[in-house]
Amino acid sequence: GIIATQTNNAIGTASTAFNCRYLPVKITDISGQVLDTNSGILYAAQKGAQVINCSFGSAEFSQSEADIITYVTDSLDVLVIASAGNSNLNIPIYPASLPNVIGVCALDEMDKKLSISNYHSSFDISAPGSSIYGPYIENEYSFKSGTSVAAAIVSSAAILLRSYFYTESNIEIRTRLLNSVDFINHLNPLYSS
Repeated sequence: GIIATQTNNAIGTASTAFNCRYLPVKITDISGQVLDTNSGILYAAQKGAQVINCSFGSAEFSQSEADIITYVTDSLDVLVIASAGNSNLNIPIYPASLPNVIGVCALDEMDKKLSISNYHSSFDISAPGSSIYGPYIENEYSFKSGTSVAAAIVSSAAILLRSYFYTESNIEIRTRLLNSVDFINHLNPLYSS
């Protein structure tokens, strides 16, 4: 809902990528337990997704996950964006720490690292991740915080860029996105780089 909610309909919220198509892919069981992210990533890419948001992660590296993501980025021209995790740890989280993925940390309203956001030199960008208002279950709305919503905001911006610069590759869109950031190291001296 954060990635692609409509505008000007007097309902809830609006998204940066409000006119873009999106494909929700279920990777969990009925209780919300993550089952198979690799199949979900591959399915979305094969169905034509140009940006894949991965609001999940693990501290354990998975070669099969790395291989799937390399395949979809290199062969299917997909831009993959993933959340850094919410444990306030300086550790790599996968897939966000993979070199061909944009890893996203979360910021508060003052552009400071959100207290729960993980941080690591392998992550690429930070985005708002505090009290983000968005759709919830059963036609409700709620405030959410964390790197998952921050990754959704970056994914939304990436989708908008891909729709505008539709002839550019995922690498070119990635470069556009990462070269258009505000530098906030001075606001986060303990987390520089």
